[in-house]
Amino acid sequence: MERASVARSSSPAITVDALVMPAYHEKVNMRSIVPPEPIKSSLGTTRTKPPSAGQGSVENANPRVKSVEITREELDAKLAQNKAEVDVIASEMRREMAEFRAFQARQFSTMNTSISEIKSQISDVNGKFSGLNGKIDGLNAQIDGLKTTSTTLQWMVGAILALLAVILVLPQVQAYLKPVEIIQQAPAPQNNK
Repeated sequence: MERASVARSSSPAITVDALVMPAYHEKVNMRSIVPPEPIKSSLGTTRTKPPSAGQGSVENANPRVKSVEITREELDAKLAQNKAEVDVIASEMRREMAEFRAFQARQFSTMNTSISEIKSQISDVNGKFSGLNGKIDGLNAQIDGLKTTSTTLQWMVGAILALLAVILVLPQVQAYLKPVEIIQQAPAPQNNK
């Protein structure tokens, strides 16, 4: 990015500082923009170098930063301590996971037992319904038998009544069909006097 002055179109005498952004394919040269005057902090030291001092390292910019030197043994000891802490945390997590798995197994076992009990109760209820259906079918068969019996009785009563009617009417029919004998009267004796 480069700093450039751009003239406004409304007034040619006024210029505005702007950043000219490079296109995506252009190479960018990065330069720090250093303030013209150093910034004073509340601690009394400057936070930035004056422009004349040029670019420097972080250590040179802040004199309070000290370089830390650590030996190989100290680094190994610190890494071993960190590894031990991580191992303790990992073993604690493994223990918690084992407890959770055991708890979950107990929960699933309880659920399986409950489901089995519910299934057996449902089977028992289904058996009772099957028994009731059998009894209802038996009652239906008895009702059908009673219907058949009543139909048979009705037929028999009708047949007996018809037979009685025939028996009662038969003498009258026989009498009606019997040839009538004409009785001739004998001539009455005549008296001659």
